Amino acid sequence: MKRPINLVCACAATVALALSGAGIAAAVPVEQLESVTTYDTDSARKGIGATSSLIDSLIKDTTPVEENIAYAKETSVLTGIPTKSDLTIQTMKGAELLKIGVPGFKWGEKRELSILKKGSQEVVSNPTSDGVQILWKINKGSGTESLELKTELPDGSKWGKESDGSISLQRKATDDFSEVVMKSGVPWAIDATGKKLPTSYIIDGDKVYQHVQTDGAVFPVVADPDFAWWGSLAICVAEVASIFVPGAQIIKGAKAAKAIAFLAKSPKLKKIIDSLGGLNKAIHTMLGKLQGKKYGEVTERALKKLLEEGKGALFDILGIGGCYGVYAN
Repeated sequence: MKRPINLVCACAATVALALSGAGIAAAVPVEQLESVTTYDTDSARKGIGATSSLIDSLIKDTTPVEENIAYAKETSVLTGIPTKSDLTIQTMKGAELLKIGVPGFKWGEKRELSILKKGSQEVVSNPTSDGVQILWKINKGSGTESLELKTELPDGSKWGKESDGSISLQRKATDDFSEVVMKSGVPWAIDATGKKLPTSYIIDGDKVYQHVQTDGAVFPVVADPDFAWWGSLAICVAEVASIFVPGAQIIKGAKAAKAIAFLAKSPKLKKIIDSLGGLNKAIHTMLGKLQGKKYGEVTERALKKLLEEGKGALFDILGIGGCYGVYAN
């Protein structure tokens, strides 16, 4: 199952808004980071420390709601491409996953946007539901301007060039097969008049550069290197990692509370979940199945019933809809 790429068309307007005087002022005090981690959870998109009062009222420290499930503060958010060792739920809970960043980024206090001003260039990094979008504004220049993207690649993964000029990150799944787990959009750049400028991606190991030819351009010039998750299993693993409390095999409070409320209205589905050992164990078992683990006839039958009866609703409530897509296929 391929993951669609979200392209942002109103890029110039977005950059202008994000880099207004008020926007920059709101981003201090800041801390210097080597790279910027991209996130893919609801709390991250709202901004760490700026979750709604509803979430705040739901998430409590170790307030049990049923056996083996407890509320817990969401202290971490994850996204990305799992490394080989991350492909088990035991090592995945605190997994370090793919990072994409621009050297020199400064991260705002609320971490809603990452803003870098360097010479005549301004760069904004924005987490999206599918990956990361990096908005690049060039205020003046001549010849070729370049933006360096640093990536930390999982073992067995490498960037490759596609025929349309986009790039993809491929992970070796078997000796004969490599899975595409992330893909960029086709590179583009426009000047202030809307004229398209020559641009391309250059790959140098774990670094990716976007080059833009600015000769004859009317400034400012805007480019938008964006990346989206493509491999469905990678999305599923990241989603599952994000719902578990770091260091404990329990589902985070807000997610668990919603799932329990849903199951209370679906006695047939709850019976299936209970037959698998409860909500936490059912999710662990499902992930094991996706990774090729073999179970006994009774468990296999229960997993099939879970898929047929749930119709994806429980997966969506838990925020692991990508897993349902993999499982259904």
